[in-house]
Amino acid sequence: MAKILIVEDEERLAESVRDWLLIEGHQVDVSLDSRLALDALSKRSYDVVLLDVLLPGVNGIEICRQYRNSGGTARILIASARNSSADKERGLDAGADDYITKPFDLKELSARVRALMRRSVSMIGNTLVLGDLTLDVTTHQAWRGRVELKLLPQEFSLLEHLIRHPNKIFSPDVFRKLKISRFLCGGNRKFSSFSIAV
Repeated sequence: MAKILIVEDEERLAESVRDWLLIEGHQVDVSLDSRLALDALSKRSYDVVLLDVLLPGVNGIEICRQYRNSGGTARILIASARNSSADKERGLDAGADDYITKPFDLKELSARVRALMRRSVSMIGNTLVLGDLTLDVTTHQAWRGRVELKLLPQEFSLLEHLIRHPNKIFSPDVFRKLKISRFLCGGNRKFSSFSIAV
């Protein structure tokens, strides 16, 4: 499940895509103009932004550029009727991760969202980014959105390990085989399955 922002000024299209993505199990917000989109992007964290290009006010390419320049890390999927190679190049060069042309099939849109979510961990310098989680592996600082998390060294190490292995479920046996006790208790103590049960 992803947290998705749809930026689309055609209300009926925005509602149709929103309803489809809700059925797919995602959390979805809709912004019908660029001002609302920039406001939402400055106040909330998203996994994916579905971004139209031709918007009243600031166009989608400029929204993408401003968002990236401000440090925004959500995956951006541009959805536009403009389908020339030059248009796609402009969108991708502005910071978009993918480009889909209108009209598009909703099943293809879902597949593209899933693909973006599969590659949702990125490494920028010494920083790991997953959704709205950011970890600086050098300074051992962590943030959720713009809020810094106060973590013990073991908690930071465990979170780093889990972020580096997204979408995986670890059973107690796997934790034991991975010698994950070094993350949980600094490697100084033994632990049982009950030690990692939540």
